[in-house]
Amino acid sequence: MGDLTVRLEGDKELIKELKRLGVDVRAALDDALREGAEVVQRAANPKAPGEHIEIGDAQVRGDGGEIKVGPDDDHWYYRFVETGAAAHTVGASGQVLKLFGEDFVTGSVEHTGFSARPFLRPALDENEGKAQDAMGDELRKAIEKGRSG
Repeated sequence: MGDLTVRLEGDKELIKELKRLGVDVRAALDDALREGAEVVQRAANPKAPGEHIEIGDAQVRGDGGEIKVGPDDDHWYYRFVETGAAAHTVGASGQVLKLFGEDFVTGSVEHTGFSARPFLRPALDENEGKAQDAMGDELRKAIEKGRSG
């Protein structure tokens, strides 16, 4: 797992209404997805090992889309905090490691693993309604703008 995906699956009538009003449907869905993802991001950051949870680019398609919420590239290992890790071997015996320009031959290390300490899933589960409301509010703004514009 590691990342969560916030999905918006549009009602065909909503999409039809947005188009009828001359609203840029892709932009409206993108904005709605981002608003929902920000709710989850704000809830996940304090629960994560550090505040490095980011929102990806929205992938909008005909009647909906999705956007990913998860650790930034520099903090990819937060995924293991979310899901846990089984016992495993790190490195291989006889592996050469370059350190300060010198070659060192290393051995392997047995990592004991650790239990999951989820922060993304609880952030979504505890705020799903708020994320849906935020997406709905953003789509309402797009409709109102289309009606007045």
